[in-house]
Amino acid sequence: MLKLQYFSSRLFSIALVFNLSFAAIFAQEEKQNIITQPFDPHPVFEMLRWQISYGQKTVESIFSLTNSGWQEETLNNAWQGEQTVKWFRRQVEVPRHFAGKDVILIMRTDGAGTVFMDGKKLFNAGRLHGRHVLLAPAKGGEKFTLALRMGKRGYDSRFFQAELHAMPAGYGDFITTAAKIRNLQPGAGIEIKKFRYKMAAPDSAAQKDYPDSHWPETMTGKSWPGEFQHAWYRTQFTLPDKIGAFSVAGKRIRLFTSINDKGELWIDGEKMGAVEDDASFLLPKYSAANPTIQLAVKVVNVHGTGDLRYVRLLTEEEFSLRHKYKELAGEIDRIDRYFLRHPQPEPQWLQMATNGLNAIFAADSELDGKLFRSSSSSIH
Repeated sequence: MLKLQYFSSRLFSIALVFNLSFAAIFAQEEKQNIITQPFDPHPVFEMLRWQISYGQKTVESIFSLTNSGWQEETLNNAWQGEQTVKWFRRQVEVPRHFAGKDVILIMRTDGAGTVFMDGKKLFNAGRLHGRHVLLAPAKGGEKFTLALRMGKRGYDSRFFQAELHAMPAGYGDFITTAAKIRNLQPGAGIEIKKFRYKMAAPDSAAQKDYPDSHWPETMTGKSWPGEFQHAWYRTQFTLPDKIGAFSVAGKRIRLFTSINDKGELWIDGEKMGAVEDDASFLLPKYSAANPTIQLAVKVVNVHGTGDLRYVRLLTEEEFSLRHKYKELAGEIDRIDRYFLRHPQPEPQWLQMATNGLNAIFAADSELDGKLFRSSSSSIH
């Protein structure tokens, strides 16, 4: 594994490259004449009509193209009833005027979706994600069959977006390269999930040695009723040698918590501060290895239900890395929005963005996102 300090500086360098390069690019853009953005800046082919069928089926049977048991339906129909799996399929021909463009398939669902083309899985789809480079570039007139397997979620699930977008040549390479950033996303630390709790416990429950062995056990995220009521949550945990990929010894640890609605947090009998919904606190430095820490949280419910949503520990190194990752991802999203919304984007800027990312990833053969994803885990 690469040194973590190297990865941190590498990630910061990526963000710096984008900040410097594209600050100049967008400064140039602002000097151009104002362009009225059309409703669809790039050609779009909307796939409204689909064949549907319910129930568990094999992928092979879906692409056999037999019509028995299939009906026709348009997009965005509410799916209600007892069936838990719904299939959609249709044949597609890429419009001739898409020739020379990168064709991007967008399919989004309110429910767990899996997209297939000609019998092969392409990607998973959901409400906020579902994009794939289909052709880069297209010749126009290509034919294929698409299918979507959707699992029901809640009372009102639906398949609400299915489109082909004709984007400038090179856009497919850009979003494919940019997607690698998701593999670099740092972990979310470790969660403390198990607590003992008691409704209306006295405030002396904040003290380190307060007896709580007779209190019932609970987990974070479990709510309770009672407006203007409070509960105390208590637990002990031992700091591990590492949180994710980062050593803990001699380091500052940051604790994140979320409370519904408000409260306060205590460590070893010392008040760290008040909490309104979300808060973070720096824990004291511990000289001993693997110290055992007493945590007490007061949760006050103002309206509706109350609960301790989560408690999470993160090293300062990983916290800093997450912040840098967020900045980098934001820069990439900004560039992406420019090419999506601009009817005549500058092609050299697209190439610059792609080349910049590719150069950084290619600079070290060991730069593999799997090495830096610190999987979330739980102390308890």
